[in-house]
Amino acid sequence: MRSVPLRFEAFGLPVTRAELKVEALPALQPLSALSLADLPNVDAVDGYYLPSAVLSDETADCATQTALPPAPAGFFWLERGRFPRYFLDLKQSYDDFLAGKSGKTRSTLKRKLRKFEKLSDGNIDWRLYRSPEEMRAFHEIAVVLARRTYQAKLYDAALPEDASFMSDMERRAETGQVAGFLLFLDGEAIAYLYTPFEDGRVIYGFLGFDSAHRDLSPGTVLQLLAMQWCFEREELTVFDFTEGEGSHKALFSTDVKLCADLLLLRRSPRLLLLANAFTSSRSLSQGSVALLDRIGLKSRIKGWLRKSA
Repeated sequence: MRSVPLRFEAFGLPVTRAELKVEALPALQPLSALSLADLPNVDAVDGYYLPSAVLSDETADCATQTALPPAPAGFFWLERGRFPRYFLDLKQSYDDFLAGKSGKTRSTLKRKLRKFEKLSDGNIDWRLYRSPEEMRAFHEIAVVLARRTYQAKLYDAALPEDASFMSDMERRAETGQVAGFLLFLDGEAIAYLYTPFEDGRVIYGFLGFDSAHRDLSPGTVLQLLAMQWCFEREELTVFDFTEGEGSHKALFSTDVKLCADLLLLRRSPRLLLLANAFTSSRSLSQGSVALLDRIGLKSRIKGWLRKSA
């Protein structure tokens, strides 16, 4: 059993949240292959959680209306979000990856690396952390940086500091199933990337950077360096950028699937009321964001928020 949040938003920013107690199923299951009759029988939870259920193996618009199967008696579906999930094939080489991009993209990526290299006296200072001791050192540095990133201030998406996360991080480190990456400039950490591993899949866990250095694209630079390392590891087969859109995810990926985060909830008055409130809140938030986009204010507000964070 795990806790899954329903995040209520306004203008695309989190306002409050409600926690649901659910039985989580494995991620990235094709919805077409899901057998509702085979769901585990659990009574003391709100329902089931299907993280990133695959709706389509094709590149598709998130607005595509893929029908959900009928809910079992006494349950109803709640869709937390529909999104493309991007993947990078690590079975190729780094050179092959670059060759698959446009000339403009290759030039842009190389320019960002050269710019940062020049400011670093010809040698980019980035560091890899793997062992339990190294991961503790990584976390100690990264959380200080994470607290001042816009990811933390605007989206509550900083590197976690709770005991549960620390325990999971150390457990993974003991079996070689995690890596931490830090990018330094003049001896100061300015970007971090945390990537757990699962069955050869590199999971895009947490990325953050100091917005004071955003003109140097530290997140992109660290992502490129981490990817180069991943390409050289035979046991790693795919880099999973997880749920959600992002220009950098589309830039680095070689494949994309249309997915949805689904909840199969018990048909109780409390959960029906909560689901209706969540759906209404999301519709209003998406409508307000779309309006700001149409009148040309969305990108300006987003840039202002990042600068002020």
